[in-house]
Amino acid sequence: MPSRTLTVRLVVAAASLFLASNAVAGVNPTKYADPTAFHALGTIDQVTNFDSFIEGDITYLGDPYTNGLLTFTSTQNSVFGKNYPSYEPARNALVNNYQGPMHVAISGAGFNLFS
Repeated sequence: MPSRTLTVRLVVAAASLFLASNAVAGVNPTKYADPTAFHALGTIDQVTNFDSFIEGDITYLGDPYTNGLLTFTSTQNSVFGKNYPSYEPARNALVNNYQGPMHVAISGAGFNLFS
């Protein structure tokens, strides 16, 4: 059974990203529940899914952690691998191992879609 702790960590990270985007950029993001509708809006320039990390293990990435045009900052950027004991995420997930906010900076200009 999935752990509520991981769910909370992911929700906190997503909420922090949403609040930071509103506060810093002054934007009001549109949310899409349908991936097909989202993908129809434009070309995806970077896919960041953390699938290349080891399943069933935790990988400490350091802070900040940069992947392509995205730079993540938190207390401890980590990837919890699919089925990592106690948390058992359905797929590899980037988390702040200290359950605090996670921030992401997008380098470059001209991006209007973020997933």
